[in-house]
Amino acid sequence: MRGRATPGQSTAPFWPAGPKTRRGAAWIAGVLIATSVGVALGLTLAEATGRQIDFDIYRMGAGHVFGSDLYTVRLSRALMGGSPGMRFTYPPFAALLFVPFSWLPVKAGQITWSLLNLAALYAVAVVSIRAARPQWSRRTACGIAALALLPILRLDPAALTLALGQVNIVIVLLVLADLTSVLRIGSLRLPTGTGVGIAAAVKLTPLIFIPFLLLTRQFRTAATALGTFVLCTLATVAVAPHSSWLYWSTEIFDDRRSGNLRYISDQNLVSALQRFNGGPAAPLLVVGLAAVFAAGGLALAAWAYRVSSPLLGIVVCAVTGLIISPVSWVHHYVWVVPLLAWLALAADRPRGGRCWALALAVLLWAAPVWWVPDLQTGYGGPLVLLAGNSFFLAMVAFLVLTAVLLARRSRSRRPADDPAPVSDPASRMAA
Repeated sequence: MRGRATPGQSTAPFWPAGPKTRRGAAWIAGVLIATSVGVALGLTLAEATGRQIDFDIYRMGAGHVFGSDLYTVRLSRALMGGSPGMRFTYPPFAALLFVPFSWLPVKAGQITWSLLNLAALYAVAVVSIRAARPQWSRRTACGIAALALLPILRLDPAALTLALGQVNIVIVLLVLADLTSVLRIGSLRLPTGTGVGIAAAVKLTPLIFIPFLLLTRQFRTAATALGTFVLCTLATVAVAPHSSWLYWSTEIFDDRRSGNLRYISDQNLVSALQRFNGGPAAPLLVVGLAAVFAAGGLALAAWAYRVSSPLLGIVVCAVTGLIISPVSWVHHYVWVVPLLAWLALAADRPRGGRCWALALAVLLWAAPVWWVPDLQTGYGGPLVLLAGNSFFLAMVAFLVLTAVLLARRSRSRRPADDPAPVSDPASRMAA
């Protein structure tokens, strides 16, 4: 009878997969993709018309990188609402990259940078999907990324990066694309590790990937990353010697240059300890816990890379960096995009991975860190502490659950000590 499958055959869908059905599905998908991309583009342009404080700081740095006051000049008090102006805090190589934006009017520069950030976010989504599902075609990955662009953009780290004009999405793209795909400039293939080195020259936090590459025996990639970082730094010394000397001799050791680290947006180990402690934690405790997280996180990342997937290893390494970094603002958490792709799509995702992905997305959409009554500290009762440290706690939980997942899988794959069946009772008792 038509519609009933015989044993050994797959059951056909209850609707005919004919040309009309395919055209209808393609039309619906096109409408949804156009809506997602259009709304995301509209929101991005709307953000580009306001004040993007971090973009202003980058432009300011670009205008002073060749002088002697790159790390002393402050953003105009008028732009900061009368409060003391913020300083440029990145390596001078980052200021060099923003020199072209200093040639543009502020609004034109903001619009250009915002559109680049949106394109980078879309590229991060495509690369994440391709890394999670390498068997999918590029066209499929691009379509799904376009469909998901608006929900991804509304994740608090991504939305805040766009609102501030931050550089985090580009940093994630450089590292992720470098370690999961092939980077090309025209017909020239860049050696793997180049993107990591450039990202680290812009912002030091990607340096954590060099020990990860060494632990996973990617020695050539680690050498390329370190060499690229050194080359970018030396090139900056050649064109901006005074700014380079200031940064590498003084500014890099000043833990006050990044702003108020009691602010609730700082979601790292040091700030979380301070909130739970009700004040600064003992330095020995901070250093000890940071060392434990660094060593354990890197070991877990290498383990995940070897026995699960490269994408999981990369994400674990990035999350470790967020936890131990001296500063991890909420907008640094754009690494959640590849994490969500792994939870939802990867073959090695945990059981119920899509539910975990949805729960994490809801957390990032709701952003309970902004619910606490005192955004400067986040001190309070258990609910305040839970909300005020929610992003940090979610990443710690991810590391712990990943370790449990890998341990269980390793145990299930381990051969039995006595695989041969024992038939008689005496032998079973002896066994």
